Amino acid sequence: MTIRVLPRADWATVLAGTELGSIASLMPEEAIVMVCEEADGTLLGCWSLVKLWQAEGLWIAPSVRGNAAVGRGLLLAMKDAVSKLGTHVILSAAAEDDRHVQRMLDRAGASALPVKLYQWPMGSEN
Repeated sequence: MTIRVLPRADWATVLAGTELGSIASLMPEEAIVMVCEEADGTLLGCWSLVKLWQAEGLWIAPSVRGNAAVGRGLLLAMKDAVSKLGTHVILSAAAEDDRHVQRMLDRAGASALPVKLYQWPMGSEN
């Protein structure tokens, strides 16, 4: 059994059929993919390390939540900022009970991910 960093040129073939295989082409250039393989090259596991931007803290005053101009203005400003960063995908969360933020993200073309997101501290004490 071998653990190694998989060269990007091999991602399409080695990762085919895995969860990473379906998103590998969307991952940023600096992403790192680790694989665990048998001596004969059979893939046993894979995991990626990806730097992603995350947009958080969307809030609109209750008195203007029906006014699309505020949300649209924030959305356009966010798209501009993301474009200047040179990235194509960002993450954004909406609290399970915040239907307003969920609707805004849905209308903006965002899609909910079927995952549970974890915070994993990587400090020296862990």
